[in-house]
Amino acid sequence: MDFTKNQTNGINNYQFILNDNKPVLILSHIFATDITYWNQNIAQLRQHYSLLLYDIKGHGKSKVTEGAYTGEILGNDVINLLDHLKIKEAYYCGVSISGYLGEWLAINKPDRIKKVVIVCAGSSNQSSENQAAFKGLIEGIEKGGPSAVADPLTDVYLTKDFQQSQPSIFNQIKALIEKSDKNGLISSLHYLLEVNYDLSKLNIPTLVIGATKDPLVTTEIATLVHKNIKNSQLVILEGAHAINVEKPDEFNKAVIDFLG
Repeated sequence: MDFTKNQTNGINNYQFILNDNKPVLILSHIFATDITYWNQNIAQLRQHYSLLLYDIKGHGKSKVTEGAYTGEILGNDVINLLDHLKIKEAYYCGVSISGYLGEWLAINKPDRIKKVVIVCAGSSNQSSENQAAFKGLIEGIEKGGPSAVADPLTDVYLTKDFQQSQPSIFNQIKALIEKSDKNGLISSLHYLLEVNYDLSKLNIPTLVIGATKDPLVTTEIATLVHKNIKNSQLVILEGAHAINVEKPDEFNKAVIDFLG
């Protein structure tokens, strides 16, 4: 295991778990968390892949920069990290904000991303409902900091049943949100407000994972994403937005079955 802090144009914290002769799988976390978001998945996935986890710009220990983030900014952070580690190509799996980023990478950097797993992400946040939700988060964070949105975000991420049955994991996710950087979250939300990708341009093999109780990216949205990507598969799991946390075994199986 090689854990390194590194200056790579925005990514200051990453974890590279090397598994000799195994392909590299990038794991990119959900909004307002960090690399520890993947704790429930690492043990099984590392048996099949070399894992590269990192803190998105504006999250965890990575750099917070001024202004709104874009797919190009966040995507080039990933490519710069691959270049730094001398990794020619990799699989990519991203949840929520990182799922949208996966779409950008698959469309714009198909020579570096072999297959992509898009988890609980649509292709556009131009609907009035999503625009209102993200603007509401921005307003809440501006007024009260990340702690002001910790409860509503955890209710999106995790079902009430899971919160009650797994309080330690629930508290970990909530704590990650609460200790997030205010400006980093706002810059990330401005990226989400502008997301609008043409999925007909996404040509690499793709797995779309949706969740039955996701109030933000419904199964109807996940199904539409799947239909708009010609070379894609669809898996729907029982749970909320942070589906890899709620159903790690089922999630891992879907990823392994797809990536091989």
